[in-house]
Amino acid sequence: MLATLLLVQRDIPGMSVLLVISMLLISWLSASWLPVWRAARLLLWLVLPILCLHMLFTPGELLWPASWLHVTREGWHEGVLLGLRLSAMFYAAMLVSRSLSREEWVWCCLSLPVLGAFLLPYVKLSLPMRGMASQALSQARMTISLRSAWRDAAAIPRALGDAIENVWHASDSQAEQLWKNWDQEEAARRVSGNVTAGILLAVLGVLMPVSVWMVG
Repeated sequence: MLATLLLVQRDIPGMSVLLVISMLLISWLSASWLPVWRAARLLLWLVLPILCLHMLFTPGELLWPASWLHVTREGWHEGVLLGLRLSAMFYAAMLVSRSLSREEWVWCCLSLPVLGAFLLPYVKLSLPMRGMASQALSQARMTISLRSAWRDAAAIPRALGDAIENVWHASDSQAEQLWKNWDQEEAARRVSGNVTAGILLAVLGVLMPVSVWMVG
């Protein structure tokens, strides 16, 4: 899915299909649409500024020449394209992370000869860092609501910047705690599943980017 998205450059229908597939698979793996909606609320903070900036500042043909709102057709297209691509990549990466449990990802890292040793600390840090990011975003939302963002537009980027800074600085302490408690982490668990289904999924995963490359 990720390789296919990297090959799909400016195909809005193709990226839309891949985005919908990722969202459906995430909801199926999680047995709930809640992770999909939470990710959508997070992406809204990123996609809307991209769309607005491109619509207003990309030169081109005006959609409403007689209006005071100078929105260009090229800016609208580029904003939708970049926002859709960002969303599709985010959900595809989210699908990868949720395809296995944390213990199974540890087992996969231990099985890889060279790359696994590099990825293992990041896999073990994923759960505490996810919790820290959620807490920081919740605090940012509370700050924005208390400051009444409609009256103070500068409160939104300031609150988001503070959230990113807090997570950035707290990551050092989380990494230190992980190093001190390295031997107390959960044991690895071998990945289980149907071999035939795994082979079919692997073949499908190879055919998707290959078919896009051949068509493009």
